[in-house]
Amino acid sequence: MENRNSLTFEDEDTNPGLETRRGARIIVADDDPEMRHLMALRLADRGYEVCESSSGTELLRMLERITCEAWPLAGVDLIVLDQRMPGLPGVDAMQKLRTAHWTIPAILVTAFPDQEVRRRAASLGMWVLAKPFSLDELTDATRCMLLSKHDDPSHHAYRVPRP
Repeated sequence: MENRNSLTFEDEDTNPGLETRRGARIIVADDDPEMRHLMALRLADRGYEVCESSSGTELLRMLERITCEAWPLAGVDLIVLDQRMPGLPGVDAMQKLRTAHWTIPAILVTAFPDQEVRRRAASLGMWVLAKPFSLDELTDATRCMLLSKHDDPSHHAYRVPRP
């Protein structure tokens, strides 16, 4: 069984059409280990490469390590994160990333999809999945966000070719 907590993803071609089917790199951030693992397993079963994070703060640290160690920013294609996590809620983590000019697509999962959360998520370009959701809904949202990333040229700003 592969280590899903590792920051190392296998190198492969960066053909945008293939990323929607297999090989896209996704970070799943959720403080509930069972929910996080369930989402990660489903996405891995669909051919995506998945890293797991247990909080918004840990997610930001992972991304900071990636940039500081010159790990290709193209190594992260999508973030799936929970709204209610200790320390740093999902929309607050994404606000920090957007402020730092990260354009990476994101899916917010939440058991409390009130109007304010939906408004903030929409302002950050996030897809909202209300819990409970089916694993098929997660897969569909993932596919849609990866496809929209390639349709919007602004998302290419953080992608760098791999050697």
